[in-house]
Amino acid sequence: MTAQLHARDLRLDYGHGTVLDGLEVKLTPGAITSIVGPNGCGKSTLLRCLSRLLAPTSGSVYLDGHDISSLPTKQLARQLGLLPQSPVAPDGIVVADLVGRGRTPHQGLLGHWSQEDYRIVAESLEATGTAALAERAVDELSGGQRQRVWIAMALAQRTGILLLDEPTTYLDVKHQLEVLDLLTDLNRDNGTTIVMVLHDLNLAARYSDELVAVSDGDVYSHGTPTEVITPESVRHVFGIDCQVITDPVSGTPAVMPMGRHHVPEHPTKEQPR
Repeated sequence: MTAQLHARDLRLDYGHGTVLDGLEVKLTPGAITSIVGPNGCGKSTLLRCLSRLLAPTSGSVYLDGHDISSLPTKQLARQLGLLPQSPVAPDGIVVADLVGRGRTPHQGLLGHWSQEDYRIVAESLEATGTAALAERAVDELSGGQRQRVWIAMALAQRTGILLLDEPTTYLDVKHQLEVLDLLTDLNRDNGTTIVMVLHDLNLAARYSDELVAVSDGDVYSHGTPTEVITPESVRHVFGIDCQVITDPVSGTPAVMPMGRHHVPEHPTKEQPR
């Protein structure tokens, strides 16, 4: 079983406002969890605090009971991987070299490569369907190819927990599904805990074991997609009316939002003939 991440009483103040306000959440080991909510509610901030990229104003994040602020950097990097939103690769770097950087936490000060390092990089390229791109420059790739390469680097890090900030942003539908299918394979084959920020509620419901709905810097609801996605919760969190139906493909909840031009009209009495 992989380690458990637990955010306790997280508060983060930014400028003149509070982004996270006493937030608490325990993430289930071995599950795929999506963090959902409107823009500016604190989703990405929460993910950055979970990865120690941001230090909270107060409160703590625990990894199997250990405050992550006290863990050595390499030790944390061997247990927890982060794929930030829109990562930037060094100019001219080729795919194999970028993926190889995922092995850095497992190497000594001199960075000597072992046979295991080479094997894991090759396996990561193969698992993400990017082996044929190994000698290509990353900046020559399509958006979907680049995203798979970044995930390959995260795979090479061999962590039990992988955090991803909007991994499907800027991708078309085909590439969104490819990335989410790949993360599902990683979870099922290796038991990796996946925690990701997603904007698309229907994809989040289809691909996640659990959802964390964030509203105004705190957790409004946490549970299975069926428990979290209801007309009432969508209205509270996103401020929109909707109908929730069953996804005919996955059997998970699917949100049908209603704009002001799509609210069903009240039936009128039939006019006499």
